[in-house]
Amino acid sequence: MERSYPRDPEWEAMPDVGLEVWPHSPPDTAAYGEARAQALQAPEVEKPFSENLANEALDIPRSQERALSYRVSALMASLARLNHCDDEPTQADMRLIQEQRMLVAMQLAGSPSLQQRLTNPAWVADCWSDALASLGAIGVRVENLPEDCPWDQDALLDGPQPNGRNR
Repeated sequence: MERSYPRDPEWEAMPDVGLEVWPHSPPDTAAYGEARAQALQAPEVEKPFSENLANEALDIPRSQERALSYRVSALMASLARLNHCDDEPTQADMRLIQEQRMLVAMQLAGSPSLQQRLTNPAWVADCWSDALASLGAIGVRVENLPEDCPWDQDALLDGPQPNGRNR
């Protein structure tokens, strides 16, 4: 049975205020959050109000960067495990790498300004450390893995599938 709700003429008469200021899907959410924060930090905006809103706007790129960091670390861990293990990779392993690469690509498509993180040596080193920590937690001997991330941006995102024979 379909429910019908009473109409609220007062609600229907309300204008769609703010949609032009806060679009539903900006092309680059991280850059959009940073731009909103800068606009809110302008001198003509009331300070206590603008500081709170600017911090909230900066949470957008921070959360996008955290999500990218998590996805890149997971991809690095999977590649390292498969490239430096004795077993032949299974189809499930290969599919996992493919899906992780797709998730990273989707994240970067939604926030192209985050692409520069992949060329930042400190950021990549942080992701690699997270990858090593997660591998160590599941019993992989991380002392046999390289000290630094062995992949550049291209190899990480579009490189060949792991072969399971690089020890």
